[in-house]
Amino acid sequence: MISKYYSFVFFSGDSYLKLKARRIFKFYCFLSYLICYCTSVAQTSKTEIARALLNEEYSVAESKSLTFLKDHSDDLGILETLGDSYAYQEKWDMAIEVYTSLVDLEPQKANLHYKLGASLAMKASSISKLRAVWYVSDIKKALKRALALDPHHIEAHWAFVKFYLALPEVLGGGREKALWYASSLASISPVDGFLAKGYLYKYIDDPKAAELNYVKAVQMGGSLLCYKELSNFYLSIHKPEKAMVTLEKALEFHRDNQLHYQLGAISADHDVQAQKGIASLNSYIKNHNFNDELALEWAYLRLAQIYKNENNKSLALLYIGNALSKNPDFSLALEEKELILKL
Repeated sequence: MISKYYSFVFFSGDSYLKLKARRIFKFYCFLSYLICYCTSVAQTSKTEIARALLNEEYSVAESKSLTFLKDHSDDLGILETLGDSYAYQEKWDMAIEVYTSLVDLEPQKANLHYKLGASLAMKASSISKLRAVWYVSDIKKALKRALALDPHHIEAHWAFVKFYLALPEVLGGGREKALWYASSLASISPVDGFLAKGYLYKYIDDPKAAELNYVKAVQMGGSLLCYKELSNFYLSIHKPEKAMVTLEKALEFHRDNQLHYQLGAISADHDVQAQKGIASLNSYIKNHNFNDELALEWAYLRLAQIYKNENNKSLALLYIGNALSKNPDFSLALEEKELILKL
């Protein structure tokens, strides 16, 4: 279950699986909390670790995992959690060390090989291209092992699509190999197949083919994430109004308050459909609750930006003031205020 989060973190600069991944990850941690709940010292420690992950306190999860492992070094579940906490903090060397130990201890677990390959890929992406070459063989080996153990491992297929697109042809990369894995993925999960092909064609600058596949993903899957991916594609080709139309259609099927914010953000960033953006942000504020990813100051910031675009200095100052009243140290709001004052 947690591997879906890794698919986003390690191999995607776009929004694919972002929202779904976070919710899946939190649900995973909540289940861990329920399973671990007990009065014993060891199991109480596990609940603290699960709670830290649930609250996205990864440094806390790291610390508590290390403490727990001092007396329970054979607990491979907590060892994996330690690796995950390193990965969330982008401590790739330490994550690689943990996952390497785990694949040696549990060589038949596909997801561990996947996590190792993912961490190696992210390490490679964080260093010079010359040094990254030395990681290519190990990345391939780990991901191929994951697929050998579990041919239906969706995230490993996704990883290979993105890996081969990013890898130069002289090192064995290329669109043909990426397309092969995208097509293989389609046989396992048709919706993921369309999304993967959409990503591929966007990557190689074929917008017509990319749009076709993203639209098919929406038509077949209809999930919130499919709509978001199509919307983000339209933003990538500088069609913000089509992106807004896509999100409005998503609202017809999905009651997700974040869509209201995203509509407002597009309006603010691209200076389009101001009234629609204002209405959307007001809806976000009205319906805001603890489940929403962004605090209210972000909505007020976006309203201020829209009014700034409309040259309405008084309302822009009003809403930037609201943002700063929520968070006086909000750096983006402070910068925006300076711009508004220059109107």
